[in-house]
Amino acid sequence: MSSVITPELAALFKPLTLTVTKLTCKVDTDEFDSDEPYIIVFTANLSNQVINIPGGGKIIIPATRTTLIGPWDDFDTGETGSPVAPPPGLPLDSPWIFVVGWPCWATDGKPAPIASPNNVIFLVALLEHDGGEPNSVRAAVQAGLSANLQGYVNDTSLSRAQMIQNLVKDMNGLIDFAAQSLDGDERIGSAKELQFTAAEMAEARSNKKSKELEFKGDGG
Repeated sequence: MSSVITPELAALFKPLTLTVTKLTCKVDTDEFDSDEPYIIVFTANLSNQVINIPGGGKIIIPATRTTLIGPWDDFDTGETGSPVAPPPGLPLDSPWIFVVGWPCWATDGKPAPIASPNNVIFLVALLEHDGGEPNSVRAAVQAGLSANLQGYVNDTSLSRAQMIQNLVKDMNGLIDFAAQSLDGDERIGSAKELQFTAAEMAEARSNKKSKELEFKGDGG
């Protein structure tokens, strides 16, 4: 017996990566000085591990990662910032003199296949850096959303849309709690899901695929 792997099937196993390529400021906040924006990306791999329960049922154990991109300095209306590629030898997520476009996929920071858009979740938030600590915000989002997701993904009464709605609300709350101190960082609008269709995934496997999210709000 032999099996044939078609080009379409082989493409599903092509490793993919995801990162932030640019940030454009259409209108800056009403603060006296220039803005210092940064991006938080929460990533979940829902196909990481599935444990089948004897007698029926299963437990899904997602793998997660939260990535910090930025902050940029001296950002004003009309300006665009593009992160640099991760320098060779620099440990994953390490601070550097420039804004680094750290990989948001896969959850170990290395390229990996995505068989279906339903297997992954990408949530993105934009913040204004004032007096807070961006890496502490990242850590709070990672810990809180990872714990909540474990419950949501194994709740069979929740649809994917309901789960995403819950996670976006949770992400907003975690950011606000972690970032807002007397002169803390502030969220620009709401966190958003970065969605991909099956066709867009196929396009990414054959070449590249770019998508944009727009955030509106005043983090001043």
